[in-house]
Amino acid sequence: MKKPLFFLISLYSIFFTMFVFVIIGILNKKLYMDNIQYIFTLILINFLIVIAVGIINILFSRRLFLQKDELKLITILKILKFGSIPFFVIFFILSVIFLAVSHGFGFLIAPFLILFAYFVLIVSSCFGLAYIGLLKKNRIISRTTKMVYQLMLICFVLDIICTIVISQKKISNI
Repeated sequence: MKKPLFFLISLYSIFFTMFVFVIIGILNKKLYMDNIQYIFTLILINFLIVIAVGIINILFSRRLFLQKDELKLITILKILKFGSIPFFVIFFILSVIFLAVSHGFGFLIAPFLILFAYFVLIVSSCFGLAYIGLLKKNRIISRTTKMVYQLMLICFVLDIICTIVISQKKISNI
């Protein structure tokens, strides 16, 4: 359980960094522009930490799938999905503000922020994808249902609906 929680902690640490630099940018544009390379380096390090922890989580979900540990898979899925809802809302707001304060660098940063948000969505979905694999393997759902659930898990907002739906399905009576 520590790996998924560390992922959420590393996600929310990005907010602290972005928030500090947004405040600096609003209060003192000269200080912000004089230290722009350090600001982007620190933010990049935060993003790289999240990516590394995300990759670890993807490998962890695979291990849980191979162990057929349905209870951990669904529990971690719910923690990550519901725990990341505030992240996406705040990330969007801070990203818009950060891009507005970035003085022309926004067009370079925007695609990276979008890709990063999608990466977070995929990492938080990997436990659900593994759980869906177990549901299909145990013939609880059909191939078509599996494909629909998989598509839902990789779409913003639909992933939360899918999490609620698949968390109601049981492989065994735990």
